Amino acid sequence: MVHDPVSDPAPDGPSTTPARRAPRFLELEGARNVRDLGGWPRATGGHTPFDVAWRADSLVHATDADRDRLHAVGVRTIFDLRNAVERANEPGAMHEDGRFDVQGVDLMAPLLEARHAGALDGDPFDLRRMYVDLLATGRARFLELFDRMHAAREQGAVLFHCTAGKDRTGLVAATLLRAADVPDEAVLDEYVLTQERLAPIHDRLLASVVATGVPEAAAPGLLGAERPYLEGALPHVDDALLDAARGLLP
Repeated sequence: MVHDPVSDPAPDGPSTTPARRAPRFLELEGARNVRDLGGWPRATGGHTPFDVAWRADSLVHATDADRDRLHAVGVRTIFDLRNAVERANEPGAMHEDGRFDVQGVDLMAPLLEARHAGALDGDPFDLRRMYVDLLATGRARFLELFDRMHAAREQGAVLFHCTAGKDRTGLVAATLLRAADVPDEAVLDEYVLTQERLAPIHDRLLASVVATGVPEAAAPGLLGAERPYLEGALPHVDDALLDAARGLLP
């Protein structure tokens, strides 16, 4: 069963009630995978609030109009989850816009360090394994991110993104949704929405992935957002992570 969040025409300002009916996706000129985490059903009743937390792909190509629209929907703090190489290759201009507090939280660094030290076995390009390893090695970074998000919520809505808005962003989104009592089936429904959004920018994303040092033969396999990829990681989103994320989707 697919759990569709409630949706309606474009928003014109912040709100935290499901009756607000903001859209699932925010159509921008320079990003394809920007969406609100509001409108998903809770096991305890009701829906997650709109205009509180947004997920996205890279904002390095965001135009002036895109930044105006993000500000209009209440986004005030942006968490860039990309690693140092990604940020150096494509820094973008979001940090130059004083309306937003842009903070970097590199969720991938501990995983890359563990691989370099030989502490991890298996195929480094298997997304199922990568998600589990990312949660395990990056635990402190995830906790730091959620702590920062709680502080940032006082200023307005938060947005978090990586490059494709799929893996690191997907794990953060899944944790926020589970912490808000959204059933796992709906969490997976939300995750796979990325698949259809990335098709038009596949070549650009492929080039970005290869630029980080991923072999060309392995890179295409990293661009999917299929249900089993996240499904195996959900049991590893433990109580400590859920406790840290609880309240971010009040």
